[in-house]
Amino acid sequence: MAENGARRLEVYRAAGSVLPRGLYVHVCFCSSFCRYCDFYSEIRTPDAVAAYLCALERELALVCPVVLRPATVYFGGGTPSVLLPGEIEALLRIIGRAVNLGGVEEMTFEANPESLDAGKLRMLASSGATRLSIGAQSFDPGTLCALGRRHGPDEIRRAFDAARTAGFRNVGLDLMYGAPGQTPAGFRRDIEAALSLDPAHVSVYALTVEDGTPLAEAVAAGKVSPAPDEHMRAMYLDACDMLESAGLLQYEISNFARPGCECRHNLAYWRRAPYLGVGPSAASFVGGERYRNAADLGKYRRALAAGKLPIVERERLEGERAAREEVILRLRTREGLDLDDLRRRTGLDLAEVQGDAIRTWIGMGLARMEGSRLSLTRHGFCVSNSILSELV
Repeated sequence: MAENGARRLEVYRAAGSVLPRGLYVHVCFCSSFCRYCDFYSEIRTPDAVAAYLCALERELALVCPVVLRPATVYFGGGTPSVLLPGEIEALLRIIGRAVNLGGVEEMTFEANPESLDAGKLRMLASSGATRLSIGAQSFDPGTLCALGRRHGPDEIRRAFDAARTAGFRNVGLDLMYGAPGQTPAGFRRDIEAALSLDPAHVSVYALTVEDGTPLAEAVAAGKVSPAPDEHMRAMYLDACDMLESAGLLQYEISNFARPGCECRHNLAYWRRAPYLGVGPSAASFVGGERYRNAADLGKYRRALAAGKLPIVERERLEGERAAREEVILRLRTREGLDLDDLRRRTGLDLAEVQGDAIRTWIGMGLARMEGSRLSLTRHGFCVSNSILSELV
């Protein structure tokens, strides 16, 4: 499906005063493909980047018929840091011409260690970036090799130190657990290595075997085996204990931060706030409607060259379905949600329709109720997929 700028203007008007305060930019380039990743990306070439930037400018012209003033901007991918300094400057100019960046309070760049250097980091800092999210994944050479990563432990440390030297205070590290051959003891060493750098933020993600990836093919062929469930649970709980003991508080299932260093952009997702996504495969939530762009640079470019948006999926959730989506999103966070407030705003009385399940979760130590506020415990986060599936 595709639509023109006039239709998008109608969506903005329908949204009233609730215009997107978050802007996500999908930079669809990497230097190589990791064995486990199923996010849309292309190998970076100068011609491909030039074509992407041209199409992105056209998309922004269509989706921004009114002046947007985002509070947060998030450059994800792909690997935004794989762009050359001149390409990053061109990207920022394009964004700056289309939206008002005067109110930005947080600007995040995702990065891989091997594609960061002092000059690029200084340019990012001077251009308004406030957060870096570095994809470390592991400090163990064998684990990094199993994941198909291009960097080693020393490159993580060098990139982190260079980011601090460039003036970044809010530097985060992404870690992954459950890699082939990884043990709970090995993952504890990863956490210790990450903490030795004193990061402001740490994300801890479970490795999942996604269809169509080289990792999935290796598992299907019996060449590697996913980590046992008991190891996955132990690694997650160890991470929670070690990170919180070091002063990084868990504010979402997979995310830990020092006070004030939480990712505000992602918090808006979990609070079901509107956001605009641009670039191939980017998703948006505007005017109560969720939509997604084509995950193909060629299709993305051709649609925009014809003056149309490259939308391939669209969904509008209303009434109880929208309320249940809010429950699922908010229960991912430490703060959870206030059931009385939910009932007043949406009409959904979760305590009535899911009362037995909630009491069971509380009895098992998977959830807690403080007044009318429901939230999951650490052990509840371990089995969150099972719990949240009952709320769909």
